[in-house]
Formats: sequence, C-alpha cells, structure tokens
Amino acid sequence: MCSTWNVFAPRVEHVDTTSAGALRRAPLNAPERRSEVSVAPLRPDHIQEDEEVASRSTATCSMAPHLVGPEVVGPQRKANRSAGDAAALPRTLHGDQALGVKLRVSHRQAGDEVEGASFVRSSRPAQAIFEELLALRRDIYGEGHPNNAFSLSDLGNVATLRGDFDTAEKHQRAALTILRAALPPRHERLAYPLSALADIAAQRGDFGAALDAFDEARAIWEHNFGPRSTRVAAMLERLASVQLVRGELGLAEQHATRALVIWSSAQSPDPQGTVLAHLALAQIELARDDYAAARDHTDKALPLSISVLGEDNLYTAVSRAMRAVALAGLGDLSGAEREADAAVASIERNYGAGSLWMSEVLTPRARVRQLQGRFDDARRDLEGSLALLDPRNAPIQRAHAEFQLAQVLWDSRADRAKARTLAVSAQTLFRQAGAKHYRAEIDAWLERHPG
Repeated sequence: MCSTWNVFAPRVEHVDTTSAGALRRAPLNAPERRSEVSVAPLRPDHIQEDEEVASRSTATCSMAPHLVGPEVVGPQRKANRSAGDAAALPRTLHGDQALGVKLRVSHRQAGDEVEGASFVRSSRPAQAIFEELLALRRDIYGEGHPNNAFSLSDLGNVATLRGDFDTAEKHQRAALTILRAALPPRHERLAYPLSALADIAAQRGDFGAALDAFDEARAIWEHNFGPRSTRVAAMLERLASVQLVRGELGLAEQHATRALVIWSSAQSPDPQGTVLAHLALAQIELARDDYAAARDHTDKALPLSISVLGEDNLYTAVSRAMRAVALAGLGDLSGAEREADAAVASIERNYGAGSLWMSEVLTPRARVRQLQGRFDDARRDLEGSLALLDPRNAPIQRAHAEFQLAQVLWDSRADRAKARTLAVSAQTLFRQAGAKHYRAEIDAWLERHPG
C-alpha cells in the first residue's frame, strides 16, 4: 500500500531561551573554539549572550516527523516576556550591551511565536523578528559573520513551515555558505543548515542530494557528540524516511530502530524523538502491509504524544491519522473513522483548512472512507489534498494522493479514463524521484486495470 503521509514535513523546533535542551549549541567563543571565529567588536560575555540565545535556530524539516529541526512543541512554558524589557534599558548602556539584551528579548518573542499548535498562523510575526535580528547582526558584526547565519537559518525554517521552499532554500544556502567560510569543516553548526537543506531536497524528491546532506550532518554530529547523540538519532530518522521512499525498507528499519534506541535510552530521554521514531517505524510497516505492527507503533506514539505534546499538537494528529490507516487495514473501520475524523478536526482547528498540514490527514481519511465504500467523500478529501500539494515542492505526497484518487475513481466507476491518467501521473512522479517501491505498485495496478 502506498505511503499515507508526507514523511518530509518540517519538524518544528521551538526557540528555547530558558534551558539548554537537546539541541543547544556551544557558544562559538567557548574556550576550546575561541580561535575559530573572530567576534569583535562585542566583548566575549556579550557574544556569548548572542550565541546562546541564537543557538536553537530550527534546523530541519519532514512529516512524521523532522526533530532536529522542526519539532512541534505542545502547550508548554509561557514565561512573562516583553519587548519592554529592552525598552527599559538605561540609555547610558553601551551599545554592545544593549544589543545583547535586544537579541535576547527578541528571540524570546520569536520563541513565543513558534510555540504552540498555531505556529503556521503566527509565523509572520516571528519572521519579522528574525529579520530584525539579522539586520542588527549585520550592522554590528558585518556581512559575512557566522552570527548572521543563525538568523538566516531561522528565517529559512519559518519559510519552510509556510511551504515556501524557494525562500527557505535561499536562506539556508546563504547560512551554510557563511558557516563553511568561517568554521572548520566538522564544526557542529554546519549540520543545522545542512539538515534543513536535506529536508528541502527530500521534500522535492531529490533523494540523492538529501541522502548526502543528511549523512554529512550525521557525521558532523557524531564527530562532535558521539554515535549515541540525540542529534545523530534525528539524522538517522531522516535517513530512514528517504530510504523508505526509495524502497530500502531494511535499511530504513535499521536506522529508525537505532534512532528509537538512542532517543528512548538517553540520559534525558526525548519523548518527541521517541514519538517520531515510532511513527517512522509505523510508516515502514504500512509500506509492508503489516497493519498489526504499524498499529502497535502508533499505539505507543499516540499516548506519548498526547501526554507530552498535547491533544492539539501536529504529531498527535499525525499519530491518529496513521493509526486510522492501520486500523482500517485490520478491518476496524469504525475505530479508523474516529481517529481519522479527530485528526482532520485537530489540524483544521489549529492550523486552518488551507494549511499544507491538512494534506497529511485528508489523504489517510480518504483511505478509510474508500474502504467504507464512501467514494464521494473519499474523492472530496483527495481533491482537497491535491489542491494543497504542489508537484514541484511535494512530488511524493502528490503522487500518493493522485494514485489513491485513481483507485477511488476506478472502484466507484466514476471516471476510469481519468483514473488511469492520474495513475500515470503518479507513476511519473515516483519514477522521477527514484521511488521504485511505489512505482512498482502503480505498474502492477495499471496492468490489472487496462484502459
């Protein structure tokens, strides 16, 4: 059976200014790295403020799951923060100190913008804040300073979450260019724009480029933090997503399982990472038509996502949608319908009916409705999903939806000529992406359903 959701949707990581967190980066001016970057004119302590505040720029992007990058944060901390903190600074403060506080307060504002389930709706205010920070950094540090790369990467991640992949790629490439010129080739910070660019490449079906970039990011993090780092786990999960689409299910399972072990056994276990790993493994089992195994993984992911991230979290909705497909495959159509309807309602309520995320739950619900014999409802869901999916920026997801709609139209005897046209279109998209596993499924279907 074809994949049920976009395995390359952004993983949204919030900007956390209060705790280190799994993805906190060491300041560039830390003693062991002091010789690597020149950060004048700020004094080292104020540079560190800038670095620490900027250090959690989001990094990567895919669906079920991208946690080193986009991790979608649930109803967590909401500190009392105000731009008035910066405005209240004595006018006599040195400009360097004022900049340090301004950066800190602005990043906290941006952190508030990216927190919670409505990030996509509130991303434009966050974009304005990151643009302001970029202008401040360029004014103080100069055009090519690595501090600028953090704001560029932030802007790239905001653009990715809105589905503006051209802008996202432009910002991430600019960030990577600055960092490659300023830092050693295995500096940990190179991995952030690398993993973001890998996600964009995967989203667009360029899996060769995606694998290269994910693997380079993995090697950088492994070099800096060791093979059991949660950063390494995030790249293993991303590699598994690419290998799934390429039909390399054994490799995908190995990488996703290793990621699960790292995330669940870390000194500070990462529940979001654990959710992602279970969803990746569920996706692999769905590709094998092993619905019981897929259900078992979603049965672990869903309650964890609800308890840690919240009912309205994106990953909770995705867990429900994937569980719906597994239940439908096992014949529990009433249970599948409840989960699918809850997933759609959650995304519509928290992201809006026109959000790209709707395609992640409409396509699975259409599968349930198809098996129920509700062909008109399934067709409407799939047409709604296709309206959100640009073939250039989401070729794999679009191919899945086209092929599923082809099956609905054929089985309902509504328009069999259009059904074959859609199947051929999906076949072409899978072939262009090198997705042999899914293309072979369509090849077999076309043979069984001659025009």
